[in-house]
Amino acid sequence: MSRRRRKPSPRVYISSPYSGGNKDENVQRAEEAWHTLLANGYNPFCPHLTHFLYELKPLAYKHWLKYNLSWLDQCEALLRLPGKSKGADDEVAYAQLQGIKIFFGIEELDAHYKPKGVVLGFEQ
Repeated sequence: MSRRRRKPSPRVYISSPYSGGNKDENVQRAEEAWHTLLANGYNPFCPHLTHFLYELKPLAYKHWLKYNLSWLDQCEALLRLPGKSKGADDEVAYAQLQGIKIFFGIEELDAHYKPKGVVLGFEQ
């Protein structure tokens, strides 16, 4: 039986609609992606979780944008979930300028980061 190599978990920023449509459904969709990414061995960042901070103490959009982009700067990849969103499209454009890899599905992300036999850090 051969041992699989373990690699550090890539940090993945989840980019998807937030304010367009139903915010609760948008947050739930992003949270589900977060759980899937974590279970698959990634280290995800979900900016939608700041929704709960906003509920406690609303701040101007520019403050949240600056905060989220500072986290995006720390990520190796961005996962763009489906849906129309100027904010998510802006995050993709920012990631492109920063040279951050962009993926449009978890399968695509796995194909890049999980070649055969590689186990990521959080993966069991």
